[in-house]
Amino acid sequence: MEMKAGLTFACMNLKKLAKILSKREERSADIFDYFRYWKEYFMKIEKNI
Repeated sequence: MEMKAGLTFACMNLKKLAKILSKREERSADIFDYFRYWKEYFMKIEKNI
């Protein structure tokens, strides 16, 4: 029974880890989009100068 409980808790922790990592990827994608926007913005300004 102890082994079954241990495997159950291990699976639950893996599920939590998967959720955390997916949220982290979403946030990092948003941050990269933000920086990409500003990079393009400043490149347009440099072209106009």
